[in-house]
Amino acid sequence: MRKKLALLAGAAVVATLAIAVTPEANAATAVNWSATGALSDAATSATPSMTTCNGFTYMVWKGVGNDTRMFLSVSSTPGVWTPQQVIGGGGGTNTGPTVACDWNNDIVVAWKGLGTDEHIYYTTAQVESNRDEPPHPLQWTAQKQVDGGALTDLTPSLAVLRGGFDAGTLYLAWRGAGSDTSVHYATLPGFGSAWQQLGTVPGVSTVRSPTLTDGLSAPFASPTLSLIWPLAGGQQVYSTTYLGGSSWTSPAPIVGGSAAAPAATEGPDDGADQSLNNLVAWQGSGTDTRIYYTVNQNRSGWQPQQLVTNGGPTTTGLAAADNVQCPNGHCTLITAYVAWRGPQGQLEFVYGTY
Repeated sequence: MRKKLALLAGAAVVATLAIAVTPEANAATAVNWSATGALSDAATSATPSMTTCNGFTYMVWKGVGNDTRMFLSVSSTPGVWTPQQVIGGGGGTNTGPTVACDWNNDIVVAWKGLGTDEHIYYTTAQVESNRDEPPHPLQWTAQKQVDGGALTDLTPSLAVLRGGFDAGTLYLAWRGAGSDTSVHYATLPGFGSAWQQLGTVPGVSTVRSPTLTDGLSAPFASPTLSLIWPLAGGQQVYSTTYLGGSSWTSPAPIVGGSAAAPAATEGPDDGADQSLNNLVAWQGSGTDTRIYYTVNQNRSGWQPQQLVTNGGPTTTGLAAADNVQCPNGHCTLITAYVAWRGPQGQLEFVYGTY
């Protein structure tokens, strides 16, 4: 049964979305960005993460400094977020957590362990079934360790395959620990209870956290996943698309350089619908703390990069999500978010439509 999350009205906040692209012949699609907003009760010392399911956008983050707790807030109206709540399950992290929805639209959060603990852990929470009721604090399962010896010293990345035969399958990608700059990946099938290690993404090396997302580099005949990451030194952002098993497409450049991990929207729920655009956002390279974005118009190629108006400054990675609704099988973009850690640790964001 598809569950829904109950909405609690929160303070209005404005969200920022940033995205960058490689030059194309066509004129760039302009995003109408909101003013910059901030979560009034939230701050972090790491990169936040976002996902959307069933019309609700979830943002997760760790606390400031020595506060290793993780928090969550929810938005269903652009710029309006619920008060923060602590993510339970007994976990804590000194890097940012990652979030996705599983096959049952429950919330899954994963993170690197505390301090020198390089294992990856996760917890899940069942969302409310009636969105008209005030939301109760989510009940989180006790943290579990990802099977197979997954190790990292950075934030991992979760994504779910939203369409096709394997719809609802949860995927996890992470950069190795220490000198291991490869990106590894695993899957948790919709009805499975154990993570299956799938291997190492070929041709990928990064000193930053990778970002896993669905439907980025189509057109493909069936829904798929993509991985994006910045090259060492921030020269350029690259992507590769998952073909199943141990096969990926050859890495290809998307945009200009980034000094931190980029972010991408998750694409439409209906993987066969080619009418939507994908977004990638990133912080500039070197000392450039502005935020840029690019649009893949109808998935035909990346457009020239543009500056996110009202975006930044930031010196950490970004979070991005789009609220896509698909009544009667036709998907429509409601709004897209980009979020980041501000100069004083505040969680800031913009949202936009195009």
